Amino acid sequence: MTLRKNRNTISNPIPPLHKLCIHWYYRCLPFYVRATNMCDLRKLDLHLCTSPRQPMELPRSLYFSSTLVVLKLEFAIHLNPPPAFVLPCLRVLQLKCVMFANRDSLYTILNACPVLLDLTLNVDDKYLKNLNDFNVIVLVGTLKRLHSSWNALPLSKYRFQINTPALKYFHFDGYLSGDDVLENLPNVVESVIQIEDCDSVNDYAKRVWDFMGKICNVISMELTTITGQILCHGFNHENSPTFHNLSSLKFCGDLWYEWYAWHVVWLLLCWAPELQTLVIEQAILINNEMELVRQILKAAKVLKIMKITVSSYLILENKPHFRKEFSKFYRGSQNFQFVFDEGHFI
Repeated sequence: MTLRKNRNTISNPIPPLHKLCIHWYYRCLPFYVRATNMCDLRKLDLHLCTSPRQPMELPRSLYFSSTLVVLKLEFAIHLNPPPAFVLPCLRVLQLKCVMFANRDSLYTILNACPVLLDLTLNVDDKYLKNLNDFNVIVLVGTLKRLHSSWNALPLSKYRFQINTPALKYFHFDGYLSGDDVLENLPNVVESVIQIEDCDSVNDYAKRVWDFMGKICNVISMELTTITGQILCHGFNHENSPTFHNLSSLKFCGDLWYEWYAWHVVWLLLCWAPELQTLVIEQAILINNEMELVRQILKAAKVLKIMKITVSSYLILENKPHFRKEFSKFYRGSQNFQFVFDEGHFI
């Protein structure tokens, strides 16, 4: 395939394709996309690291594709969907830091995907400056997996609403606003929660607790130490939810010397009376981390496996030493084992 000089066409048009994946850094990319025969295209993956001041417009024919199953778009792409279109076969949609023509562009796109199963949506307010307001409204009855990254400060004018009754997997990272709405998620069984802190909002901890209460049926959860710290500050014995089905919990992030993480883990054990697997992801094991392990072993009653993921080869090479140290700790549950990063029981 060759490009003609100073022309917006390709001398040898691309034959019909099933998959097209382009990660690009130059402005001539639109020539390739326009020349692509999309009548049989099933997967399109565009990652454009070009100037956001001149984003690429998608070919109009793409919005009417009857074969497209996977669509992944990232960065300098401008989405301006026509008012009436449909992507009848689209099952996987990934939109990362793209630009929208108006406040309803995203809703229009999602409403045109009747069989959508997997949605990844990264929203950054610096890419929304052309809009006076923008709401992320995800009302998709077929959706099974949702990965949402929401980099919009709580005091901003942007809001999200999520109502996905069939959702099984929910990954959220970002900030929460008082007007954000999370509802109708009874079937979520696996979640990853990475909520960022915001000291400028008085009731922020309550917002986080309300958020967590919407996913109380989960079986497996990953939680960051920052999220745990927020929850600890806003803990209310009467109104806090209980995660009766939670059996596996991963607790990840740094433990700071000025913050004692045991209070958060104690909350987690109270939330999850049936917790059987606890994973702690740490870079090293020093006094704070060892004390945290001791407190967990003492309080956990039904815990079966405790996995400690570390990035220090020194620790992994000295498992006998840590085995000896752990053996000195009192155990509330006698039927569990330790696991280090490589997966061997100690």
